[in-house]
Amino acid sequence: MSTISRSLMFALVNVFHSAEAFNDTAFDEWVLEGLQPALPATLELFNNLKTLGFDIYSLAGRNEDKRNITVENLKRVGYSGWTDLLLR
Repeated sequence: MSTISRSLMFALVNVFHSAEAFNDTAFDEWVLEGLQPALPATLELFNNLKTLGFDIYSLAGRNEDKRNITVENLKRVGYSGWTDLLLR
C-alpha cells in the first residue's frame, strides 16, 4: 500500500533512521492505528482512472488479518470503488 498510503513513512522513520532491522511488530501496531494518510497525487490518479472506467486492483504486503483496518483506512482517506484488494 505504500503507493497509495504512507506506509513508506513508517519505514523512513523507523528503519532508515536507525541501526535496527525492520520490526514487524512495530509495523503491525502502526497499521492497526489505521491513520495512514493518502498520497494526494496517487489518490487523484486513482480517481481519474476510476472515472475513465478502469478496474483498479490494489496489492499490499500486509497480511490478510489486516484487511478490515486497511479497508477502513483507505475509505477514510478517500479511496473507494476498487475492484479488489490483494493481501498476503
